[in-house]
Amino acid sequence: MRAYSGIGNLNTITGWPQGSREPYHATSPDRVPELVLGERAVITNRHYFDCADSVRLDDGSAVTGLRTVVLTHGLSIASGAQGCRPVRVGRCSLVTTTCVILGGSVLPDFCVLTPLSLLREAHTEKYQMYAGNPATAVRQLDPDAGFFRNAMGTP
Repeated sequence: MRAYSGIGNLNTITGWPQGSREPYHATSPDRVPELVLGERAVITNRHYFDCADSVRLDDGSAVTGLRTVVLTHGLSIASGAQGCRPVRVGRCSLVTTTCVILGGSVLPDFCVLTPLSLLREAHTEKYQMYAGNPATAVRQLDPDAGFFRNAMGTP
């Protein structure tokens, strides 16, 4: 946790150490089980984070509302094997209430994931509002929006 970051109450954060004998360890030997909060990154209350692989909230990002679930591991239907991949929430990005974020997903810098959305891939477009199941870019955001400035503590 970097300066001014925080984790609220009643969150569940789980993970398995490197070298464990869990099924996804064999298929993901380079995984890094960690939760990393950048400067001013915030997790509010009542969320679930599976950190079998890396979960990163970059500087100024926030997971808000309630009941967002971040899963870094899962079962491949094609191979029948467990595996895991990292998740990243980009700089000054906002994840709102009751979202699901799956392994391998990226919410780019300066973006918003709207309520009840499923993020299941690595997106790249900055200043976008992502929404839906699966989440797609639905609207361009103003780079001068107050959240982006406030997330880094600038007026």
